Amino acid sequence: DGFSAVWEHAFGKKLEFPKPRYPQPIVMDPAGFQWRPVEASPGVERKHLGTFTELGTWVEMLRFIPSATWRSTSTDARRLLFVLAGEGTCGSEAIRTHSAVQIDAHEPATIAATSPLEVLLIGLPMLQAAARIAAE
Repeated sequence: DGFSAVWEHAFGKKLEFPKPRYPQPIVMDPAGFQWRPVEASPGVERKHLGTFTELGTWVEMLRFIPSATWRSTSTDARRLLFVLAGEGTCGSEAIRTHSAVQIDAHEPATIAATSPLEVLLIGLPMLQAAARIAAE
């Protein structure tokens, strides 16, 4: 099938386990996505990798030049931030390669780069929003 062909092309070998009956993992190469400037944050660029499910779980990457800042103000989602490369701050806390930060809904966060900085950002809609949607 298509998934097995993509797997073999991407990893150079056949899928080595039985194909599960549940939904397949999503395999994507961020190099295939374009960096786009974040208009409200000079020196910051974004790669939106995807939005998934009816609740809007999202995955994106952010890239900062030194001294650039970006403010996250999501009111309806917990955000998980993972530093892929570089150094900076998240609020008053230092972050560096492989740092991870959880930012709760309604909690603003300002990310500032002290060196070239690249982060992975995952947005997780809150369960209260899911319950509200289910009730509608």
